[in-house]
Amino acid sequence: MRNLLLLLFLANITLLNAQNWQVVTSFHKYHYSCDTTQTIFTIRTDSTSVQNNDTIFYLNRIILNCDTCQNLEQAYPGYYFYLKNQPQFLMRSCKLNADTQYFYNPNSFVLFPKKNIGYTWVYDTLNNISATINSKVTSNVLGQMDSTCIILLNSGDSIIVSKNFGITKFPLPNQLGYYRLIGNEVGTQLFGKHIALFKDFFNLNVGDEFNYEITFIYPESPPDHTKRWHYQILGKTEYPFGYEYNISGFYCIEYWACVDTTNFSGVLSFREDTNPAQPLNYGFYHYQNNIGALYNAYSLEAFKISDYPIYMRLKKSLQNNATVINTYTTELSPFFQLYPQINHDVLYCTYPENSADHDFIFAVENMGIQSQDYLNFETVYRMNTLLYIHAGDTIIFVGDKSISNNAEVKIYPNPSINEISILNQEKYNKAEIYSVSGVKKDEFKLFINDINTYPLNDYKAGIYIIKLSGENNSKWFKLIIL
Repeated sequence: MRNLLLLLFLANITLLNAQNWQVVTSFHKYHYSCDTTQTIFTIRTDSTSVQNNDTIFYLNRIILNCDTCQNLEQAYPGYYFYLKNQPQFLMRSCKLNADTQYFYNPNSFVLFPKKNIGYTWVYDTLNNISATINSKVTSNVLGQMDSTCIILLNSGDSIIVSKNFGITKFPLPNQLGYYRLIGNEVGTQLFGKHIALFKDFFNLNVGDEFNYEITFIYPESPPDHTKRWHYQILGKTEYPFGYEYNISGFYCIEYWACVDTTNFSGVLSFREDTNPAQPLNYGFYHYQNNIGALYNAYSLEAFKISDYPIYMRLKKSLQNNATVINTYTTELSPFFQLYPQINHDVLYCTYPENSADHDFIFAVENMGIQSQDYLNFETVYRMNTLLYIHAGDTIIFVGDKSISNNAEVKIYPNPSINEISILNQEKYNKAEIYSVSGVKKDEFKLFINDINTYPLNDYKAGIYIIKLSGENNSKWFKLIIL
């Protein structure tokens, strides 16, 4: 038994040491947080090649807002421009030989983590930045004790490289903070944080209950109406492409009151390879184009939503240790299709990315879609989770009315980024903001028959509850902060 344990221990050490001061490999995924945003960034290798004695790693690329498109913006007003195939902070490519790890395209820098303490070199030739190995110490990296190399730059920044997990700390431009390693995945082995993909979002539990409000808004052909659904998961089947759930519950259609209550039972199916994902028998849809591609993408990566050359990107973050998708899903088209002389990496859309004219989605790992807007030429489909009960505990409760059905109170924009406005035509004199767990975050005075605007800069992204109170009444509303 002792020999077996020793062999298992050595096997684990061998796997961990496979990286051996190599900053990137062809089989690791590196997940990074960032000091200036909640977005989680993932570095991974798309492909490799061998040139002479060097191995070239081609790293995954992302879509960024175009900060060099001023001429296009002036020439084509009303268009918003983006660039695909853009590098993350480790550039587009890494060239590796025995001692040198050279990162390049478009800028370049070089690392020598295998060198001894005191070794100095030119880290960034263009900006004349030098680097020195200051120390090598044993540190806790993602729950494992590992050797780390601390590199000091003469710019005042520092870089930390782990022997078995790659770069653990890397400077943001202009000394604004750092990228910090929070997860490392190789095959099925995980250290630190896992960033959820499709099956992680829709991995629900037998016994869970859901209560949804789904509003259909018809701009050209009223009346609008709302469907309210309540169902419980009775059974679960897992497939390579997703999950199927046996469910039962009831729903009703609401115009001015809830009418035509109907009991139902059926199968709720979430699959990576279908559009849209839908249950059978009773017409409750989770609308989403190419649903698997959306949930399997990492932050800001380009993915296609159809066979047409239309791209999208999303942002993933961690909230309460769960991966969250909380973003507008903006459709971006290649600009060269309109003007062939334009760089093929330029993408465009005709609405800003945070515009309500785009689909919006808020999804939580192991809880599914919590809020979603789906727009087409004929209708607006809006789904909100009112109640989610997991293992007997209420996870989210946001009241029983959508703010869009209340003409006397308007809270906008919702979702919001940095501030909200409350149009108060009823006799409410106080507003309170709560977390979904019931913790009071803030309180402020409301003025009647006025628009009240309040900043949200200090709030993290997520779902909050706003309680509006008067002398004899109160109402609750859901607020989504991006």
